[in-house]
Amino acid sequence: MSIFKKTVAVQGEVLVERDPAGTVTRRASPPERGMLPLKNWRRQVRQMTDNGIDAFKVLINIMNAQPQKITLPDGKESEWIIPTLETQRAAAKDIIEFINGKAVAQTEVMQAEKEAEDVEQYQAMSDEALRAAALPFLERAQKKLNEGGDE
Repeated sequence: MSIFKKTVAVQGEVLVERDPAGTVTRRASPPERGMLPLKNWRRQVRQMTDNGIDAFKVLINIMNAQPQKITLPDGKESEWIIPTLETQRAAAKDIIEFINGKAVAQTEVMQAEKEAEDVEQYQAMSDEALRAAALPFLERAQKKLNEGGDE
């Protein structure tokens, strides 16, 4: 382990400096958000699309099967386009996911259920049974620590 300690750290919204004992010696607040101009592509897209409202309007029109015309680069207009049922379904799904968040994958649900079952089994075991089950792991870990300390 290094003898140098990190003395400056960010804790939430505050920048703190600690002495070797770990007590806070100085603290400072970060600069106001309004003072730092954010110039990135996300900001530019927000400005160009009225904070994304234009894109939501298009999705809602597609979901509601509103016929649309497209203006081509040469100035001509296309024929009226009516969204198919599949396109309407996809737009509705996108809007629902924007509002409620994406659905959890079934594999994650199964993993969470398995972990909950494992916790229930561990809670049902006595302290002696837990020690007996953990003993092989603890012995291997101690052996690795001993081997690493000899170098």
